Amino acid sequence: MVKRSGTWSESSGEDVTPEDARAAWTLAARPVLLTAAGHYGDFVTYKILAAQVQRDADVTTTQRTDSWLGDVLIAVSKESAAKGEPLLSAFCVRTDETVGAPYAAAVLDAYGLTPDDPDTHAAEERLKGYVFFGAEMPADGGRAKLPPTLGRRRARERAAIPRVVRPMCPNCFVELPVNGPCGLCSDD
Repeated sequence: MVKRSGTWSESSGEDVTPEDARAAWTLAARPVLLTAAGHYGDFVTYKILAAQVQRDADVTTTQRTDSWLGDVLIAVSKESAAKGEPLLSAFCVRTDETVGAPYAAAVLDAYGLTPDDPDTHAAEERLKGYVFFGAEMPADGGRAKLPPTLGRRRARERAAIPRVVRPMCPNCFVELPVNGPCGLCSDD
């Protein structure tokens, strides 16, 4: 069996142009992302989404996923924004559970801003999406949360940052300034 390269239709074996492939994958990606949006706490990885859209669109490629899936996610987000929906690309994460650069590009395209922290922005967008697309929400209404592995990693990183504890004024119970005496009672 000869190993094939490029992009082609599985059923016909014919080559497919990059533009036609992206269009087919974009159509196939929306239902997969909508499924994740319909279940509070769900998201889908790049690897799973890439495999599913290739299967559903009947268009396969040997290109690296990161060379084409970002364009698909941006196109899906353009469609979401045009419909007044939360960005569906927020429901797709890389293996390390971060959203990656394509999400930030989608936010810039849809909202005209680049998020300082794309992962936190995506968590907030996912929460909006769960509500918008009718996911069964927890009694407290849910909250924007990072995917579990990323959330734990960020918590460890925050815990590793030493907290500077400055001395307190024994009379006023305010933090003493770096230059010395209390500015309120002038006690050392």
